[in-house]
Amino acid sequence: MRKKGKTWYRICKMLCEYKKYFPGIFCCFLGSSFIMFLQPLIVKQITDCGMLQKNMKYILFFSGILIIISLTQQELNIIQTRLFSNVHNQFAHFLYKKTYWKINRMKIQYFDERGSAEIINTISIDIDNVSSVVDQITQLSISSLLQIVGGVVGLSLLDWKLAILIEAIIPLKFIIVSYCANKKRKVFEQWIEDKRKFMSWFAECINGIHEMKLWNLFQVKNPQFECQQKDLMDSYKKNAMLDEYRTVSVVVMDTVVNALLYILSGLFIIKGEFTIGGAFAFITYSAYVVNPISSLINIKYYFAQVEPSAKRLFKLWEQPEETEMKLHAMKPGKISQDKDIVFEVKDLFFGYEPSHSILNGVSLIFITHKYKELERVDKVYRLSKGILELVSESEV
Repeated sequence: MRKKGKTWYRICKMLCEYKKYFPGIFCCFLGSSFIMFLQPLIVKQITDCGMLQKNMKYILFFSGILIIISLTQQELNIIQTRLFSNVHNQFAHFLYKKTYWKINRMKIQYFDERGSAEIINTISIDIDNVSSVVDQITQLSISSLLQIVGGVVGLSLLDWKLAILIEAIIPLKFIIVSYCANKKRKVFEQWIEDKRKFMSWFAECINGIHEMKLWNLFQVKNPQFECQQKDLMDSYKKNAMLDEYRTVSVVVMDTVVNALLYILSGLFIIKGEFTIGGAFAFITYSAYVVNPISSLINIKYYFAQVEPSAKRLFKLWEQPEETEMKLHAMKPGKISQDKDIVFEVKDLFFGYEPSHSILNGVSLIFITHKYKELERVDKVYRLSKGILELVSESEV
């Protein structure tokens, strides 16, 4: 649990870099939610004071108001989407940029152990999942939260007893979605691991394509291919079925709740406790509470895939780095006048195996003179086509 908290704290800390967009986004959310709160009340006036009373002036007046606030809401949604898109693009750019420069500093052993296709696929999936925290899912979830608040206030104004009855359904939906979210996290972790294994295996085949074609190894490796694909398809199927089970559970519950609302509204109208417009407003406010609760709780379900990707991405950022090469300025006396200094390397060690050194503590000076050379105090080296060769003093 502590590690999970650290992961989300790290994500939130990175998002704080874009806090200049937050006030505008919050104002758009607040304005849109207030308009949604007003709409059922306006429809109630159109129904009760306009249609039932046969008052055309009321109908035209409140219909005009309804059009104006609806257009205002759409304009706020456009501004809100633009701001969210800016945050999403900048956040995704930051993740890719940080990963790009991290790769530049990482030790080469990391790339020897993994294929390029595996690395690219892993980075792409992880960054897409982490950046989804500022995607439309989050936008929908925040809107749902404010919509629920407006729905509860509206229900309380109409009938607080029925409001309590509607709110009692929330814990049941929370239990169902939370259970599916926990299952989703485990299944998704298995899927990304199976995906990584397959891309690693596939990258090995591509890197050794010459040997694969020369010795006809495609037939030999076909059972491995089928096994890798089977694991990957099983993980995908589990993800898809879990999504469908969650959707079916929520839809069945919403259908039962909506049927109950129509029955109660009809009963109150017959008893004279509700007007038709009041019943419409009550059903609308109930939908504001019951329907968005799924979207709000679903943020935990959808974000179940963010945590595994974030952990893997942060693990990549924490990979050991190569020691930075330090450049030292040479004294002018060591360089001949007709040669230009580039830079100097001290204590250079090189070898293909730890027990067999090719260069051991060599100090080199990179200079330019007709052709590229590498000069040491007592010996001169020539760099030709990537090969370091010793040149005798007579050749120089």
